[in-house]
Amino acid sequence: MNLFATMRNIFAFCCLCVAFPVASIAETPELWLGHYNPENLGNPQHDWKQASRAIDGIEFYINMIAYKVPPQNLVDFCKSLRKEGIEVGVSGGYFDWVAIPDQFLDPSPDTPIRERERMVVEAGIGVETARVEMKKLENLISAADGIDVIALDGPIRRFLYPGADLGRTSPVGESKGIADVGQAVDEIIRYMQVWREAHPRVRFVALTNFPNWGWDGEIAYWGSGPKGMYWGDFRPAIDLLIRRCEETGVPLEGVRVDHPFEFATGEFSLQGTKWPEPVKDPAAVDWLPRILELENIVRSAGLKFELIVNSEYGGATSNEAFAKRSLEYLDLYHRHGGRPDRYILEGWYRFPDRLGPDSEPFTLSHTAVEFADRIQKRDQSDETQ
Repeated sequence: MNLFATMRNIFAFCCLCVAFPVASIAETPELWLGHYNPENLGNPQHDWKQASRAIDGIEFYINMIAYKVPPQNLVDFCKSLRKEGIEVGVSGGYFDWVAIPDQFLDPSPDTPIRERERMVVEAGIGVETARVEMKKLENLISAADGIDVIALDGPIRRFLYPGADLGRTSPVGESKGIADVGQAVDEIIRYMQVWREAHPRVRFVALTNFPNWGWDGEIAYWGSGPKGMYWGDFRPAIDLLIRRCEETGVPLEGVRVDHPFEFATGEFSLQGTKWPEPVKDPAAVDWLPRILELENIVRSAGLKFELIVNSEYGGATSNEAFAKRSLEYLDLYHRHGGRPDRYILEGWYRFPDRLGPDSEPFTLSHTAVEFADRIQKRDQSDETQ
């Protein structure tokens, strides 16, 4: 590299650090798609050739695999994914739910998802959950010749405050969780160890519903509970999880942040909701800096930082609103210096209700193509600065 190029790169990095000190920038960020039924993209009417070349991974929802998706649908779709070099991921780590039954032999669209809340979460649940979830995912493991990534969905919270998926208005409900974060982390590690023994190539990311946590002593979005931090302070919790995973030799690949657009901007209003009165108006908090700080911490630990980029309002409104607001979020995060290693365009809401074709505006696959284009342009812009 010549002297001019060296000085240019140093100057560009310093300019970025003035805005926010990022440990290191991802050279080739990934783009993944998440949806309840991504296998529907295998339908010829959902022509998504351009999108399939633009993305790096597809994420499935574990209970759709266990109960709803016919095995042959998975086989055909996963073959097409592997042909394109697309990785396969799945959400998992549902420590606070019990499968009924624990055999998953004949899933179909008409099969109900039979799960119930685990009323007491205690020692040993990590191993038990891993074994049950392997059964739940047998069809996907077979169809895809293995799973590449398991996203542990809110694992610390599931041990501390089980059953919060039911929409409780406070962290404490009828269920009994593990009181100590360290014990929760130990159970998470045991879960990963059991998986790794059977499937050595699987990687793990820890997903956090970030608005529900306080950060470094500051409030959670809901602003209720002790010191307004709702589930607690996520800063020491994630520090401990990263460190203990490294120490035990089952390292995380990354940390994934679920923080929809309206929560990142403070637009989501608590007025008229069932949530308790917050100790501070969330609209008065600048939420983006804490996401950027977590990005820096994660990358400083040598892990991938992943951001789910979507819109709560758009998901409840229309395909167009979801696409436009998700893209707006992508641009907003870029402008503030954010540089995720992996973007997750996740459509778990009512909208978008069309996955393809990718030639049709505002389908999920069309939005993925737009995402890929903007990410590429951002990288090119970074290289010229």
